[in-house]
Amino acid sequence: MIDVHILTIPGREQWLSECLQSLKNEPVNVFVVPGIVGNFPESRKRGYLEGTSDWVTYVDDDDRVIEGAFGKLEQAIHENPQFDIFYMYEEAINETGMVISKPLKAPHHLIAYPRVFINNNHDVFNARNPDYELMRRLFKKFKLFCIEDVGYQWRNHQKSHHKGAYRD
Repeated sequence: MIDVHILTIPGREQWLSECLQSLKNEPVNVFVVPGIVGNFPESRKRGYLEGTSDWVTYVDDDDRVIEGAFGKLEQAIHENPQFDIFYMYEEAINETGMVISKPLKAPHHLIAYPRVFINNNHDVFNARNPDYELMRRLFKKFKLFCIEDVGYQWRNHQKSHHKGAYRD
């Protein structure tokens, strides 16, 4: 099992149930973590501290996971022990859930990290954006495995920090 935290952000409540529904049949432990207004790094840190599984990741509260994505991640983890970090492609969707991008192949959202990597890098939570700091730091040192399939859909909307990245 993989521990997944969902950081809730005020103003995006309308999509949380869809996000949770997308995880319903996935082999994950889900932790919904209320975000701390004005302190994203501390909020993300609280999320990563949830659970006890050897593998951790997050899903944003306004996004959704493609059915079977975590099964594919778990399979890849077990079949490829020579790799350290695992990820899948993603695509952008609009407010109504319509796909508005081609598959995005660079690691961004659905990334499974060994919990030990998080535990040994707590200082990333001092950064303005700990997600990117964690990627920057760990991707230089460790071997990544890409599952060449879309596993994640991130929602592009007016309250998203990706606002305007893709237009429909």
